[in-house]
Amino acid sequence: MNIDKEEYIKSLEERIEKLEKLFEHLCINQCKEITLTKCSLGDIKLGDNCKITLNSCPVGSVKPDIEDAESRVDDLESRIEDLLFDIDEAETRLDTLENDSEC
Repeated sequence: MNIDKEEYIKSLEERIEKLEKLFEHLCINQCKEITLTKCSLGDIKLGDNCKITLNSCPVGSVKPDIEDAESRVDDLESRIEDLLFDIDEAETRLDTLENDSEC
C-alpha cells in the first residue's frame, strides 16, 4: 500500500487532535491522583494507593475491592426495598382518599 506522505501526515494530525481532545479531560496530578471529567467510562483498574475523582461522569461509584462493592449493593437493595414499601403505602393512601371522595 502506497500512501501519499501528505495524506499520512494529515491522518496522523487528525489522530493527534482526537487524542488531545481526550486528554484534555484527563488530569493526572501528583501522588497518583487521576481526575476524569465529562467522559463515559467502562471498567477502571487502579494500582494500590490511587485516588480517583469523577466529575460529570455517568458512573455511580468506584469501589477498590469486591467486599466494599458487595456491601454497597446490599445497601442499595435495602434502599430500593424501602422505596418500594413507601410507594405501596402511598398508593394505598391514594386509593383510600379516592374512595373517601366518592362517598
